[in-house]
Amino acid sequence: MGSGLQLLSAVIAVIRALPIRIALKTNLTRRIGLVSAGLASALQQVIVSYFVILRGDTFRISDRITLDSVRGGVVKLGFVRITIMDTGQPPLVAQSDPAVWVNSRQYTGRLVTITDGKIFTSPVHNYTRDFPYSWEGIVLSIEYTVDRARVGQIFLAAAREHVVVNDEAAQSALISMKMRYAMADASLEPAVYWRITDNWLELSLRFLVPQRGIREIKDAMRRQILIGLDAAVLVSRRRPMTSSDFSRSAQRQTTIRESDTDTPRLLVADAVRGN
Repeated sequence: MGSGLQLLSAVIAVIRALPIRIALKTNLTRRIGLVSAGLASALQQVIVSYFVILRGDTFRISDRITLDSVRGGVVKLGFVRITIMDTGQPPLVAQSDPAVWVNSRQYTGRLVTITDGKIFTSPVHNYTRDFPYSWEGIVLSIEYTVDRARVGQIFLAAAREHVVVNDEAAQSALISMKMRYAMADASLEPAVYWRITDNWLELSLRFLVPQRGIREIKDAMRRQILIGLDAAVLVSRRRPMTSSDFSRSAQRQTTIRESDTDTPRLLVADAVRGN
């Protein structure tokens, strides 16, 4: 590849030098000058983009990226083109353009070719370059009569068995990220957050996983959570709620929404709903 670049640079240099060696008043000189200018202009972005990719550490082979609406793993870097093995999308964005038929971040088998110059016109989302982990979430909505504390314990038990917890490699990667970028501190520990709605309580489990193998990890967690929910007695031993109870509950929720202070024990957050 290095010799090819040197040859191409030499050809461009010779073409640019030709007008100097030929009489300026000849038609040949003008034509060669126009051709050389056109070639130099056309190849400038190609050469610059290629070296930006190689030397700028934008991405490398095997990185998981999204470029020009294409998400997948980089399998080949060429002088003019980038080849990506396409992956599916989480359910919430699976219908985006271009549409995919796999509702998870696994290979579809489709190879996509993109010109190198797209790095100047489209944002590059790199999921593995500096921090090969991802914060993910599992969301479950429960009735207010359910033992929410027990559900939270089941969530955390599944998370601590399958996700990244107290991992030295993840800690080192996070420290490196904070040293390189202006990044706020982030916790690697799994946590359960609550969100109050009109009809149910939404529990969101947030956790850290390696960028590869997310679907397998979340599938194992879901199975363990369901086993735990089946084995637990979750419904509180309370009388059924009457219409007046629902009215008071709605007033209480309205008060919570309008209040400027939050209960310290109640963490309200939206979860990441990816697969």
